[in-house]
Amino acid sequence: MEIYCKNNNAVLYSGPYKLISEFIDNFIPVNVDSNGNVIETFPKLKYDEVFVVYNNNEIATIAKQLLAESDWRVVKSMENDTQLSSSWKNYRAALREIINTETFNGEVIFPSQP
Repeated sequence: MEIYCKNNNAVLYSGPYKLISEFIDNFIPVNVDSNGNVIETFPKLKYDEVFVVYNNNEIATIAKQLLAESDWRVVKSMENDTQLSSSWKNYRAALREIINTETFNGEVIFPSQP
């Protein structure tokens, strides 16, 4: 996973997967000199100022997490002997499609929850 600054494409983070909210909440943008002394601080980052690049495994992991978060809806519909709405079926199918894709070329757009 890599997090970049949109205005200059600078790499702000490169490492294992983490929540973007966790990164933004804890990131303190500063400029340091060669000795590591802070010489300038900048305003806190906003979500629209960064973009994230995930590797294939991280994309599948995110899709699996989203799918697992909606499993209760399937269980509830089965317990109540009701149909899961088509919007939730489509959402879950789109996530499974992402999970089953081996290689991503370009942007991956995750479906929105209904």
